[in-house]
Amino acid sequence: MPFFCVAVKRIRFFKIVLFSPLVRRHVRWQVGLAGQAGRHIVKHVCICLAGWQARFAESIGLLGLMSALLVTSMAGAQQDTQSLRLWVSVDGLCADLRWDSVVGPYNPHYALWVSYPYEQEVRGAVTDTTVLRYCATHRVCGDTVSFRIEAYDSCVRGVSISVGEVMRDNGPTQPPTPISAADDGVSGRIRLTWSPSPDTDIVGYCLCTGVPCQSYDTIWGVSETSYVCADHWATDQHTYRVLAFDSCGKASPWTQYFGNLPLKIYTQQCSRDVVLQWPDFKELVSNVSYYALYLSADGGAWERIDSIEARRDVTYTCTVADDIMDVAFKVGACTSDNSYCVYSNVVRYEVGVVDTAQYLRIDKAEYDIVSGEIALEMSVDDAFETDYYVLWRLDDYGEWQEIATFPYGNQRFTYSDRITLSSRSEGYSYRLSTLDRCKRVSSYSVPVVTYIPDASTKGVVFPNVITPSRIDNNRFCPIFRFLNWEFYRLSIYNRFGALVFETTDNTQCWDGKHDGVQVPQGVYVYMLRCRWMDGTLGEERGTVTVVY
Repeated sequence: MPFFCVAVKRIRFFKIVLFSPLVRRHVRWQVGLAGQAGRHIVKHVCICLAGWQARFAESIGLLGLMSALLVTSMAGAQQDTQSLRLWVSVDGLCADLRWDSVVGPYNPHYALWVSYPYEQEVRGAVTDTTVLRYCATHRVCGDTVSFRIEAYDSCVRGVSISVGEVMRDNGPTQPPTPISAADDGVSGRIRLTWSPSPDTDIVGYCLCTGVPCQSYDTIWGVSETSYVCADHWATDQHTYRVLAFDSCGKASPWTQYFGNLPLKIYTQQCSRDVVLQWPDFKELVSNVSYYALYLSADGGAWERIDSIEARRDVTYTCTVADDIMDVAFKVGACTSDNSYCVYSNVVRYEVGVVDTAQYLRIDKAEYDIVSGEIALEMSVDDAFETDYYVLWRLDDYGEWQEIATFPYGNQRFTYSDRITLSSRSEGYSYRLSTLDRCKRVSSYSVPVVTYIPDASTKGVVFPNVITPSRIDNNRFCPIFRFLNWEFYRLSIYNRFGALVFETTDNTQCWDGKHDGVQVPQGVYVYMLRCRWMDGTLGEERGTVTVVY
């Protein structure tokens, strides 16, 4: 039985194969088709003619029929590739692309191909099937960019010719917005801050300082909007301007001048009046309406203490309360609606600090029976500079009286206090003091008590309770009746018999601590070994209670 077969073997070709027993050979026709349409027109067609006695002429007729079918198929496949027209117009960084559509049975899809200078062609997605227009944005400072459109559906494909246009950054670069120039709070230098430029291709900022403004530094990065001026202190007046520049090197205009608000403090020794001064900030920011003055007392929270109308250079006097030891001040320059405030540096002043010596000691206080005098030996911390030291005396019937002064310059000095028989009391106490920079008493030594000896004057007086956590009565200090200081040892034990304190220095008191840690509340045992003025050895025992 002769038969004919029509099949699509590839996208671009139809193939016809004829076999007949009459001809006894294959007859092949091959017709080329362009594009992808062929695969959709004919997949496989086979026509078989029935009957063993068909004539060759009938076969030839059938062949003619199939040829006509192929011609018809080829005519449809000619729509497989179409030439598209592409129009490009450039507006700054936007290339406005417009093109005509392909003629096909289905909605087309588009692909945009872009070729940058000195680079290979790159495909970019454009998939809108209804709008034949697209804005291609490219950051090119000034060079030719080429575009090509491909359109295709399941049957038809269209390609445009590449069209190149010069694209450049023609738009103006927007400047940043200054925010503040203030103390960085760590090193005392000025920290500048500004909001970034709204342009999307900003790559950095430039700073200048002074009037006229001189170039200062370049900061790279659009998000780098803070800068510390390493050689500009917040206590001095400085002005700045900043601009932004983009990837094409185009610079924005300079911002208006902005600067810091330096605050200075002036005081007089031993006075609690503090004078503050700062410059007129309206010269930099014209809509500043008032200054807010803040104070922090003894490290506490900031508190606004006054508001001053913005004017020329301001001088303000603040009297610090007597119970405040340390003060800090800062000033804010603000608009009337408080939408903008620039703060000064922080200034501090210690108004109540009393300088003290590391130690003041009366090392010896002995009564001389022959001379009738009490001999005193004293030592001081000569590293603490003062004008002079004061020696005080207290007898059994009066108050502390100043009896002598000693000039600064020596570490040790002596004094003989003559006691007349008519003015003798049972005993006398002595202490040594020094003065601070304001001529006020800043520190005292531990009082030393000595008694006039007689037949019954022998021994020492001990306190029976101490309170280490309180201001007064916080040390265990024996009060001596006339004593020979050559032999002295004080020991204190807890209730388990463990030694918690021991000294051979008669001026050293027990502060209720053991190895720097306060001992538990309770009863402790003391033991004093000493030598009396008559040469006999003495030993005193007792208890002292520690209370918190």
